[in-house]
Parts: sequence; structure tokens; C-alpha cells
Amino acid sequence: ALPISERGGKLDRHYYRDNTEQPYDDKARAFMTTVSLELARSGIDAEGRAKRLYAKGGAKRVLDEIDHVHSDYVGGIYLRTLADIDKLSPAELDRAITIAGNFSSDYERRQTLTHVFEKQPFDAAHQVTFLHQAAKFSSDYDRAETLVGVVPQLADSPDVRQAWFEAARGLNSDYDRRRTYEAM
Repeated sequence: ALPISERGGKLDRHYYRDNTEQPYDDKARAFMTTVSLELARSGIDAEGRAKRLYAKGGAKRVLDEIDHVHSDYVGGIYLRTLADIDKLSPAELDRAITIAGNFSSDYERRQTLTHVFEKQPFDAAHQVTFLHQAAKFSSDYDRAETLVGVVPQLADSPDVRQAWFEAARGLNSDYDRRRTYEAM
């Protein structure tokens, strides 16, 4: 345990192991660093943390940190926050699309991909990459919502249309397939 209190304007730390107070030494500091980092990566103030990471190291720093978080939910917050902060470079956008596309949760994948699509400029090549990620959805609902939602912003390109139709072809639900094709 590591109770921390304020005393006279300074932090007063006590480090306990097996109910016995131990000196607040390098071992205690290492423990505190590990615990603090794990708490931060668990999602506490994820939006604020993403902004602080961006301020310290730009989009690369935020994207690198996502590799260390333990949930799609937290990774999604980081990516959505990043998309709101600034225009991503083409390489950063590729990386963001790939990260979101690899989320195991279809819901988080849809929420994050569509947010990034709405907030960032996508050329035809990035739209194809985006649509390939959309094709990974196992949920017909999430795939259909994604495909229907992006139709008005799609580039007039044969490659984009082909990627969109390939993603739509994977829909198994008659209802979702119909409403998706009607949107195009």
C-alpha cells in the first residue's frame, strides 16, 4: 500500500508491504511508477491523458501509447481525441485506421473509425484502407452503419466503389444488406 497525504504543502508518502512500513526508496518509487502508469492506461481521464501525450510528443506519442493500453475502449478514446486535436499526416492516418481496424470490439471499431473518418480528410487511398477495415466487422449492424454513414463523403473512384461493395457483400442480414445497398 502507498498512502499519500499532504502535509505542509508537500506530499507525505508511506510505503507498506505486508502491513509493515518500509522506506520510500527506489523500490517504492518503482512500484508507484508502475501502478500510476497502469492506472493511467486503464482509462482514468483518458481524454485528458491523450491531450497531454499529444502536447509532449505529437500524434506519434499518442499512437505509440495505444499499443500499451489494455482495452479497445481506452484506445478508442485516445484515437477519437487525437482526431479532434489536429490534422494527421498521411502516415499517422494510416496508422490510426489500422489501429482502430484491429480493435476486437465491433462497437469500438465502428465508433472510432467513423469518428476519425468524420474529423480527418480522407483521400481515395485512405478511403479504400478504411473500407477494408470496415469489411472486418463480424456484426452486420456495425458494418452496415459504417458503410451507410460514409456514402455521402466517398470519393468518386472505381477503387473506392469496389472496396465499398466488397465490404457490403459480407453482410449476411437481408435487412442490413438491403439498407446498405439502398444508401449507395
